[in-house]
Amino acid sequence: MALPEDVSDIQGIIAEKGEFMLGICEQCMGEALNSRQKSIIDRCVRLLYQEVKEECMRNRGKQEGEKTKTLWKQKTLHDYYEILVSQPEMEAKELALSLELFIGGSLNIFAHETNVDIDNRFLVYGIRDMGKELSAISMLVMMENIGNRIMENAKRGRATWLVIDEFHVLLDKEYSAKYLFSLWKKVRKLSGLCSEITQNVVNMLQNYTAITMLANSEFVALLRQAPTDLEKLSEVINISPEQLKFVRGAQSGTGILKHGNMIVPMDITVDKDSPIYKLFFTNPFEDGKEAAHEEGH
Repeated sequence: MALPEDVSDIQGIIAEKGEFMLGICEQCMGEALNSRQKSIIDRCVRLLYQEVKEECMRNRGKQEGEKTKTLWKQKTLHDYYEILVSQPEMEAKELALSLELFIGGSLNIFAHETNVDIDNRFLVYGIRDMGKELSAISMLVMMENIGNRIMENAKRGRATWLVIDEFHVLLDKEYSAKYLFSLWKKVRKLSGLCSEITQNVVNMLQNYTAITMLANSEFVALLRQAPTDLEKLSEVINISPEQLKFVRGAQSGTGILKHGNMIVPMDITVDKDSPIYKLFFTNPFEDGKEAAHEEGH
């Protein structure tokens, strides 16, 4: 991470790390945090980055030295845990016990320095196989890493395109939804692009954060939807009932595109003999029919 230009930058970064650890600890605790627990978590974050802050203050306006680079090296949950267990309050002991499974226990996959080359131009994060206990934490870790990458790209004058598939999954937990909303605004502020993909529109329409994000989206591609969802959708993305007839009972590959105030019907169907179709189709029943046909011959 590059050396911040002033103390307010450092304080802002530490505040973001505090929000991140609040989310991690809440997921580990399995319940809402009280005010004492929140204060302890925040204190430990500030202690974790205290040396970093002091070094940056001493070197403002100077070329980044080796010590600063070392201090800015990614901190791990192990470092945080050591500070947490040294705190005198009983709440700190309870927090440490809740974190133990994910730091020193069998689910400590995120407690170490990463062995993934995160400097690649194209990165894919998958949480499908994480399991119930790790899925919520993995969402937060994933979004934290993406947020850091977006800031680094912005400093280099590069735009970032963030695409989130199965978007509704990230809305299930309070802190992951809040963090996602913050990340969404950060990407746009830093001249990036955000795209969300979901088949569970009805779930999104029950979440205020998702509705806000959808309403502020300039580009929407809408495929076939259930009749019960169409009325709410027309309000959120400002599409008339007459225009929504193009998604009511629409065939696969057809629907409408909304870009700003422009709304047009679309037909992006691909011939089944096309190599593109064979590469991207996901219909398991069709796959089974083709396999049965081949076996018959």
